[in-house]
Formats: sequence, structure tokens, C-alpha cells
Amino acid sequence: GNMGHHKLVPRTLVVRYEDLVLDTAGVLARVAAAFGLDVPKNFSIFEGKAREHDGSSHDRKSALESLLAKTHREAFTPDLRRQMCEHLDPDVLAGLGYDEECDCRANDIGT
Repeated sequence: GNMGHHKLVPRTLVVRYEDLVLDTAGVLARVAAAFGLDVPKNFSIFEGKAREHDGSSHDRKSALESLLAKTHREAFTPDLRRQMCEHLDPDVLAGLGYDEECDCRANDIGT
């Protein structure tokens, strides 16, 4: 996403989950730069299941595929998505790259 600092809250950095998963090193560099920290020299990406306590967790490859395919939309009915979108600021959504998630004219929301 291109909306790094929110204009109303000082010393805040918005980090989208998608960006963290897809570009972990880049996000860490942004976080470090935003808060005047050194970029971590050594870090590793966990490749196993994120959660062991239930069967819904995926490995990294499956999670990336699901993230890119936006299968999270299937978890919400069109009516519930519409209700959630009524409470969200369209300008903030657009700034974060989520404008298509709440486009009430889109067929995938069920209008």
C-alpha cells in the first residue's frame, strides 16, 4: 500500500497484512525507517502453519495463494459485506488499496 502515515495520528504507520506477507523485508525496512530504527539484519520467514490449534491454518504457499486470490471474501455473505462497508470510510479504503472491497456497484458484493 502507498498510505504509510495516517494524516491524523502522529508516529503511526499503516501496515497491510498483504504487504507484510508478500514483501516482509520491504515492510520491515519501512517500519524501521518510519521509526528511526535499524533494519533487522537477520530474520526468517516462518514456513509452517500459522496456527496449530485448528485445521483451518495453511502453510505459507497456500496462504499466499489464498491471499492473492482474495478467497477471504467467501467468508462473508454479500449482505454482511455491504453492512461492514457502510461503516468504513471510502477514502481510507481507497488509500489502502481496498476500494474494490466495498464498491457497492460490484457484482461480487451481491447488488
